[in-house]
Formats: sequence, structure tokens, C-alpha cells
Amino acid sequence: MPKGKSEDISKDDEKLFRFVVRMHQFEIEISWKRTLIFWGFTVVGFAAYAYCLEHSELFGYSYGAAFLVSLFGIVTSLIWTMINRSNRFWKGYWEDHIKKIDSRIFGGLDSYEIKDWRDYLMKIISLDGIKFSVTRLCIALSDFVVICWFMIAGMTYYVMNGMPIKSAMAGIVSLAPWIIIPFMLWVFYFSQKRESQKSKESKNRPKIFVMGGSHLFKKPNIELLKDVNFDVLMHEGVDSRNSLSLSNIFREPSFMLYYYLWISILKLNSKIFGGDMQTLENLAKQRGKSVQVVDTTLNDLINFVHTPLNYILLSLIFCGFAIYMAYSGSISVISLYLGSFAFWAVILILLFLSFLLYFAYIAWRTMDFRNKIMVKKIISLTKEKNYRNVLFYAGYLHKNGVINLLKNEDVTVKTL
Repeated sequence: MPKGKSEDISKDDEKLFRFVVRMHQFEIEISWKRTLIFWGFTVVGFAAYAYCLEHSELFGYSYGAAFLVSLFGIVTSLIWTMINRSNRFWKGYWEDHIKKIDSRIFGGLDSYEIKDWRDYLMKIISLDGIKFSVTRLCIALSDFVVICWFMIAGMTYYVMNGMPIKSAMAGIVSLAPWIIIPFMLWVFYFSQKRESQKSKESKNRPKIFVMGGSHLFKKPNIELLKDVNFDVLMHEGVDSRNSLSLSNIFREPSFMLYYYLWISILKLNSKIFGGDMQTLENLAKQRGKSVQVVDTTLNDLINFVHTPLNYILLSLIFCGFAIYMAYSGSISVISLYLGSFAFWAVILILLFLSFLLYFAYIAWRTMDFRNKIMVKKIISLTKEKNYRNVLFYAGYLHKNGVINLLKNEDVTVKTL
């Protein structure tokens, strides 16, 4: 364990850390032992195949024994490459646990990032170290052995069916560059480690604790906050102080109506079920922390949704209204009567479904955009105020979306 840290770490954490590291080391050791076993199978297979070719007269020049050996090589190499993938999975499994424990106990180890292919190219030219994944290279090697055995089996099959062995080998040699060169490019690209590593220690990155109700309208579990150290409490909100003027309503009629109703429902919800925010704010004030509302304003949302969509909806509304007026006898039906009653019933049903799809689309797009607004404002406030630990309360519908967006930022996200 690192010096100067052991006295701050509980015995349970130390035991857990040592166990996870030991399991990770065990997985590395056992993977090399398995590799040695399958290298033995591969060497024996190649030796047996060479023997069958050299002493083909012992088998009646049928090359059947050589073909059977090539099938043996295909089976063993396929099992080898699958075991290598399994080794990588379990190695990554324990590495993830080590990173989580390291982040929680030590605050993260120093690491650096190679940004793009030019950095890799310069590393190769300068003969410096380059961050390739050893397990991925082992997988690539076993895959290459699989390809070799398939090529050998194919060549042997054609020889068994009367093709001269020299012609078959010449065909394999001419085919090999078209397989090996793309394979090496594939290995070079995919064997690089892809973990997103930041240039600074994770302990210096702001931590954002995101929590929400376990289901709609339910208060958050305050017990989760006993051990959470936060500088500021932030929570989402819709700024309903924007002017709902007649000009706005005529300019964006359907959207304004939709959000006017939605804000009204949110206000009603906050009065009837919204004791959760009051509880959180009281908790923050008891700890002497500030409280901020991350507004997602109505104007932001109006500017996001495209006006043509609203006019499409309006045209559908007026179309349905015209059909209704035509059948009620209020206007002439000569130019509108184009089919039977069933035809117009189907049209009305389609119009109704268009309503539903339109509002579902609006709800989905605006929900996503609200999340982006919230994350942008959380990050800007964090940088502006230099907050290191932020408790952010997101509603039921926004929690997962906010968490996914925050993970793309230079912050540490903790889910409560």
C-alpha cells in the first residue's frame, strides 16, 4: 500500500484492495500458462502436418492425414483465441475493480493520454514506449494462427482433390499478402489501448454526485447523503417567468400551449409532491452549503424546436377541421367529398396518430435538449465558482440522461 495512506484506509478497504490486486495478478499468470499449453498444441500440429507432407507415401499419397491434422489445428487455435478473449474479459473485470477502489481510496493514479494516430506514429519513429495492449496482441496472434490453419486446410483440400501441391502452395503464397497486410493494419489499430485517460489526477477533477427519486414523485433517499461531502446543492428547474404573451402564442402556438400546460403541471407537482427539494435544501442549509437552481428556460426550449414542425401540426389541425365542417354541412362538400365515410374515418385516425407522434417527438427532443442545457450550466457553474463537490438532484425522467452526458465531461460522476 502507498506510504502515508495506510493510516487513512480502513482494514476492510485494504483487504478488498489486496484481494482484487491478487486476483488480477492470478488472471495474468494463468493466462500465460494457458498460452504456453496452446503454443504446445500449435507446435505439435505444425510438426505433425510437416511430417504428413514429407512422408505422404506412408498414407498412400492421399493427404487425408494432413487434412485431419489441419482440422485439429483449426479446432485448437479457435479454442485458444476464445480463451484469450476470456482472459481479457476477466483481466479487464479485475482492472475495473482496481480503478474503482483506487479512485475511492487514493483519488486516482497519475496517467497520460496519447491523443491521436500522429502521436502513435511519432512514438514508433522515435522508438519510445507505446501503449499497446498485450492481451489484445495475444488475441491477434491466436487469430492469425487460426487464419494460417484455415489456409493450410484449404490448400490440403485442393491437393486431396488432384491439384499439384506446388500449384496449391503457389496459390497460398499469392493470397497471403492480401490477408496478412490488412490483418497487420487491423492489429495495429485495435491493439492500442482505448481507455480515455486524463492528463491530470482524477482527485483534482470536480466530483458531481447525481441523485434522484427511485420512481416518479418519490422523495430522494436522504440516508444516501450521510457520507457525501458537497460544496453546493444544485437542482434542475424550469424558469416559468418567461412571458407567455399573445405574440409568442401566435408565433409558436402548439409549442407554447404544450409547454404552458407542462409548466403548470410541474408547478402543481412541486406543490403536491415536491417536498423532496425542500428536504434537500434544508439539509444543505444545515451544513452551511449554498443552493442553486439550474434553470432550463422556456426560451431555450422554444429556440431549439423548429418552427416548421409547428406549422405542419397546424396544417393537420386545419385539415381535420375542414373535414369536420364538410361533413357537418357547414360548407360545400363538392370539392372535399372524395370518398366514403370509412375513407375519411381513416384520415381522421391518421391525423390523431399524427398528433400523438408529434407531441411524443417534441417531448423526446426537448427532454434531450433540457439535459444538455442542464449539463452545460452545471459545468459552467462548476468552473466559474470553482466547486469541487457538487450534489445535483435530477428528476426521475432526467437522471440517466444527465449522468450519461456528464460522463463525457472532465468531471468525476458518482451516482446516488
